[in-house]
Amino acid sequence: MNKKVERFCLDAVFRGASFHVTEAEEPDFLCCATSGFEFGVEVTDFFRTESDARLARIQGYATDLLAGGISRHKDDIDGIRVEDVIYMPSQTGKEIRLKAIPREVPGHMMTVPILLRLIAKKNQKHVRYADQITPVDLIVNDVDEMLRFEMVRDILFPMFDQTELRCSPFREIYLLTLRPT
Repeated sequence: MNKKVERFCLDAVFRGASFHVTEAEEPDFLCCATSGFEFGVEVTDFFRTESDARLARIQGYATDLLAGGISRHKDDIDGIRVEDVIYMPSQTGKEIRLKAIPREVPGHMMTVPILLRLIAKKNQKHVRYADQITPVDLIVNDVDEMLRFEMVRDILFPMFDQTELRCSPFREIYLLTLRPT
């Protein structure tokens, strides 16, 4: 993840807060409030699969695949399918044949366990962040908006009383489902 996107996530969560921010690594930011309170912030991207991460992070990868290029990772052979589809804009009603990479949008009962595994991995890395500063907050950036919801209970119910959250060493864990502009 690049620092510009990390900073977007930090600003989205702490918008309006008054503190000095220093870019770092492990955690990504060191923050100092005007009161003198210091804390760290680690930002991480959430993707449903590593194939989804490669599609988002490797510039031109999707275009290459649509043009008949080869997969860059063995998991992408089965994880990324190029299909012929018909697109019909409502304005014209005219059928347009094109190639597409369909991506499933599963329900929360399937995506929350993946999110909890990501948080568990970050929980294990927390000791390295704590060497730099404590406490540390975690921002999870839901890049593909897999965890968007209409009712808060839709997302919270599958996570209720999960060990990864209840026993997390992070002071706060934020889930961000916004896209950088």
